[in-house]
Amino acid sequence: MKKFALMMLVLGITAACGDDDPPKGGNNTNNDTVNNIEDMGPDDMNNVEDMPTNNPQEDMGPDLEPDMPEPDMPADMEEDMPEPDMEPDMEPDMEVDMEVDMDPPAMPDPASEAEIALIRGGTLGSVTAAAVTYIKPAVGNDVAGFFVQATQQGPAIFVAVDPATTTPALNVGDIVGFTVDTLTDIDGNTVANAISNLTVAGGGFDVTTLAQDITAVNDIVSALPTYEAELVSGQIEVLTDIGFAGSGHSGSDVNNTVLVGDLNFEFRVPNDLQDVYTFEPFCLLTLETAHVWRFQDRAQISFYSIDDLSDATCPAPKVTGAVGTAPTEVVIDFNRHLDAASVLPDGSQFTLDGGLTVSAASVSGNRVTLTVSTQTPGEAYIVTVADTVLDILGGAVVAPDNEEIFEGYATPAVLRINEVAAEQTGGCDLVEFRVISGGTLGGMSFNERTSNIFDFPSIDVATNDLIVLHIDANDANCGNGTSETTAKNEFPQATVAQNYDDAWDFYSTDSGLTSTDNVFTVVNRAGDIEDAIFAARDACTSAAGGTETRAAQVAAANEWENVGGGQPAGGYIDADFCANAAPGLDQEDVSIQRVDDGDTNTAADWTTAPQAFTFGALNAGQTAF
Repeated sequence: MKKFALMMLVLGITAACGDDDPPKGGNNTNNDTVNNIEDMGPDDMNNVEDMPTNNPQEDMGPDLEPDMPEPDMPADMEEDMPEPDMEPDMEPDMEVDMEVDMDPPAMPDPASEAEIALIRGGTLGSVTAAAVTYIKPAVGNDVAGFFVQATQQGPAIFVAVDPATTTPALNVGDIVGFTVDTLTDIDGNTVANAISNLTVAGGGFDVTTLAQDITAVNDIVSALPTYEAELVSGQIEVLTDIGFAGSGHSGSDVNNTVLVGDLNFEFRVPNDLQDVYTFEPFCLLTLETAHVWRFQDRAQISFYSIDDLSDATCPAPKVTGAVGTAPTEVVIDFNRHLDAASVLPDGSQFTLDGGLTVSAASVSGNRVTLTVSTQTPGEAYIVTVADTVLDILGGAVVAPDNEEIFEGYATPAVLRINEVAAEQTGGCDLVEFRVISGGTLGGMSFNERTSNIFDFPSIDVATNDLIVLHIDANDANCGNGTSETTAKNEFPQATVAQNYDDAWDFYSTDSGLTSTDNVFTVVNRAGDIEDAIFAARDACTSAAGGTETRAAQVAAANEWENVGGGQPAGGYIDADFCANAAPGLDQEDVSIQRVDDGDTNTAADWTTAPQAFTFGALNAGQTAF
């Protein structure tokens, strides 16, 4: 129809430019007809049905049919090509074609492959047109920046300049040019840490076309420099338990289909992402836009958003704990965040034994809160979760990991860490707790860094009671290794010299406290941080990854801050941790102590130098509540 309309337009223009009189001689029936149509005004055209009914086509010989096709006739023109169809059919197509031809999208220049290679080799220079393939946020000690690449086979380079601060601000898919002014090394990565002359030729480039599929590559570790900073896709499988992978990051060893068991082949994600999705052994991750980071000889497949994956399949979610938090409330924790839409508000997916009924359920992250009938304090109950409850990855909660035993709600005690001795010779390390509010200890725990090293027994304690935790119970010089559960003098000092008759003596089999840098926390029965202390050796200049991870969690719970208020902009990392921790953790046979009855959640609550032991008694400056 469009071709026919164009033909008619040309015929109309040709006729209008010819003689006014019809041609002489010959059979001019068709010409007369065309000219008559041309001479019509708009109103006549609308009345074309009123024209004489003779059909000129009947008078034409066969030789004329190819030149005078049926659609050229007036009646057919009205039927086949109504006026409203001409503009929509022609105009949009013409405009689209013109726009594509006039404004092609920006593309990376393959010549920039060689430019990036020279820069990676240590030669300062310029990149003409490369794609921004990934934007890396600042996490822990890692600075913000962006990766650029021009061809799928690489090379690529990381630019340690926050793309939010450039002019203009950069986005993934931008085609950029710049001059590299300085280079540096970050844990083996070649990094451009200063650039100038930044230009942006355009945006919206599909960077997935630059990603290399690493599903079946076997040289990503052995040929790491040829993969460094490049965009990758494909499948990897989590091999080992998740652990520390640099400040603010978690990671694990991984496999692909051909590289199996290489402990230098890893994946690396920010802790916040790990906390939500709980990647674990046997998780199969389908990468779409990840990048290759490196830590010395380790190839670390890194991503900072779940959107960098096209799929993630992990083992089924598990119930990790349940606790009565009020007479008619039970909290259930899972190892992975849940799909909130899969949890019915009526609580019908959760059943309790012992005659308890459920009337409502609400979900927040990895935690479900149930409204239940009144619990009997101390009674043992079992909660069972239906397989219609799904995690955030779509996995169902299934047996045997869909049940948990818990005790009926009883008023919980509130504890505060009161004294710490982490560097003791010839005996146990010691931690003293002060009972701020009496109640049961059931469900509470004590943590060193990110590890739980002691679960408190389900006994009742009174306000102002003191508890001394002896750590390293297997040491023959530590004591009898048996916790007191009936009275503070159940095993008196006369028979167990290491015990304190005016305090509850508990024993942990943990091998001892780390005395370099540490975060100690009390976790209540609901799994929340109830109290904390940051502590460090006197010569502290840096902090371990586990310390920094736990410090971030404590800070987020508002259980620690700088003296005078606030928190470091980059978190409690290395020097910032050391500067805000109670000192003297590594001093032998002395302890760090609270200085009064208050709690400002800062180092000001603690002595500035270690003191002689006061375990089993209040510290100087304290009085009974």
